[in-house]
Amino acid sequence: GGTWLATGGGIVRFQPRFTEFGENSGLRGSLLTLARWRGQLFAGTTSGLFRLTPRGGASAAVFQTVPGLQETVWAL
Repeated sequence: GGTWLATGGGIVRFQPRFTEFGENSGLRGSLLTLARWRGQLFAGTTSGLFRLTPRGGASAAVFQTVPGLQETVWAL
């Protein structure tokens, strides 16, 4: 499966995979804005600001609330 690409140094197989983040992963509210800052991903929603936090092992990353910002975040 996947998509094969020819490069100057050989070939590459691209296998897209999607991971969905929602309430089960800690992201609450409707998404309004996303930004990467200092290597971290932040999501602004109608319920506040959230930071994507990696977990150890095979567990998926989760979003955690940024303290003090539980109101609508329109832009980052």
